[in-house]
Amino acid sequence: LFLVIAGFAMVVGVLGAVAQYDVRRLLSFHIISQIGYLIMGLGLVSVASLTGTIYFLIHVIIAKSALFKVSGVMAAVNGQCCGKYDYNLKHLGGFYRGFPLLALLFFVPAMSLAGIPPFSGFWAKLTLIQAGLDSEQWLIVGVALAVSVLTMFSMVKIWAEGFWKPHPDFDTDTL
Repeated sequence: LFLVIAGFAMVVGVLGAVAQYDVRRLLSFHIISQIGYLIMGLGLVSVASLTGTIYFLIHVIIAKSALFKVSGVMAAVNGQCCGKYDYNLKHLGGFYRGFPLLALLFFVPAMSLAGIPPFSGFWAKLTLIQAGLDSEQWLIVGVALAVSVLTMFSMVKIWAEGFWKPHPDFDTDTL
């Protein structure tokens, strides 16, 4: 039952995130998805899965906090520069060129949340995936891996829309 709930939470959370263009909502839907990973670790009921769950919990708290803080800075800078205190990705852009440190502060926790090595999220997810494989729970392992790919997709969406594309209202070179 725990693994079914975990898989459901992962899928619903990540699909909700993929559909969003508001940065706060996108990150909030990912919380649902990340809770699915935590429930997965509890549902696998092994020392390795519980260790992975604790590590994953610490990783998610740090990475998600950093991402929410960066999104707040993005909205505040956008509000000062063009008068729109907005979290909508369609109204943001150009942060990579105008604010490279902010881009780095987004990039590291975003890649960690997606589970890209060598960041903490990779090791946390690897521990949970290995525990799932050891328990021969192939379906939840497959769901967790697919959700990781979709998490990467939504982090790339924030990067492409908020950081990479030019801002729709002003030139970031003039900041």
